[in-house]
Amino acid sequence: MSKKLAEFRQLSPEELNHRIVELRTELAKEKAQASSGTKAHNPGKIGKTKKTIARFLTILKEKSLSRNLVKKSKGIVAEKPKAENAAEKKTVSKDVKGKK
Repeated sequence: MSKKLAEFRQLSPEELNHRIVELRTELAKEKAQASSGTKAHNPGKIGKTKKTIARFLTILKEKSLSRNLVKKSKGIVAEKPKAENAAEKKTVSKDVKGKK
């Protein structure tokens, strides 16, 4: 794992979201510049920016999954079994069909 990636993993989700927004605006500017025909200072910057955004999104996803696992192991999150959810959906759809 690179040093930068380890530093990014230490950031809070809010900081990561803020950086993603900054990178997306930068990417939009670079794409606009490229589409207008202006010669880019760094032609590989668009690809690098996309990869960085993907890395940040991956880190965010990992953090959210790890938080969910911690909650589940402590018994905080109680999910309904899928069979009950499917049965509820069927009854709701029958009610909607009956009202028409």
